[in-house]
Order: sequence, then structure tokens, then C-alpha cells
Amino acid sequence: MDDEPRIPLQEEVEKVATHLYGISGWYSQRGVVACAAFGGYFRYAVLDDLVVDGQLVDSFGSSAITGEMKDDRLSFLKTYDHRRDTIQYTFNKENGIWIGSYEGPAVGTGEAKCQTFLIEDDAFQILCGKPRRY
Repeated sequence: MDDEPRIPLQEEVEKVATHLYGISGWYSQRGVVACAAFGGYFRYAVLDDLVVDGQLVDSFGSSAITGEMKDDRLSFLKTYDHRRDTIQYTFNKENGIWIGSYEGPAVGTGEAKCQTFLIEDDAFQILCGKPRRY
């Protein structure tokens, strides 16, 4: 039972400045008529510009994300809960909207667009994603 993921105790982790963001958008694959919408949330470590952990959901299922967000650039690696392959998303901010692309060995390449919005500026103790082993 000790190998089970769990929520850590406060004294087991050092508190860092963390924000909670929402994210929503769409992606499309070249040559495919329909686009797929997605939405979710992620925690952002302010001092490191890191997308610490988050989750997205789209018509293909739930996925975990980790990555980086700067003033004009957002990138994250997406891994679906039921698949082993990963998909890399990269965006540049244009007029307040993230515009970019994705690439993955199983899915090829495509276009993507999204928006992020701050939900909570003190989100260190908010869980995003599955509990990790500590």
C-alpha cells in the first residue's frame, strides 16, 4: 500500500508561488475537415515559468500536460491517460490569443489555437492531475 500515490503533507513540500490557469481552444490535423475542441486547467510555477501539472479533455479523452509558459510563448507536452505516445504543443501569443501547432509520432502535425485565463493566484495547494509519489 506504500507504493500508492498520495497527497503529501504540508511539511513534506516547500511552498512556491503557483497560479491556477484555465485553458480552452481547438486543434486540427491537416487534411481533416473537423477540428477538435479542448479544455482544462494547469498550475503555473511563477518563478520558473513552468506548467507544473495540468489536465486537458477533448473528444479523444483525458490527458496530462507539463511544460512552460512565458509572456509570449506557451509549450506543453500532452500524454493521454490511455496511450503512451506524447504530443508536443507550441504556441506564440498574438493579440492575447495563443496560436501554434502540435506534433507527435502517432498523430503527425497540425494547427492549434487557445486562450488561457487566471483562475487563482495562490494555487500551491490546489491539486491538478493525479497525485504523485512522494
